[in-house]
Amino acid sequence: MKTHCVMCHGAELTHPAFAGAPAGVFLKAIPQVAANGERVMAQVVLNRFMPLGNETGMTDEERNRVVAAWIQGRRK
Repeated sequence: MKTHCVMCHGAELTHPAFAGAPAGVFLKAIPQVAANGERVMAQVVLNRFMPLGNETGMTDEERNRVVAAWIQGRRK
């Protein structure tokens, strides 16, 4: 999340295109990521819409073995 998400979805945004977190989704802390797990799964893993334009170069392995695995592990 730190590498690929918080520039747009953190408490202090560093991406120049956004004045606030898109869709009001914050992903800085684990509870925030967990609360948005289904949304993250859809946007990052299934649809590959995020990171926007894959600006940060997220790999398929990061999508599947890191993000998806963590979210699926939290569901249990």
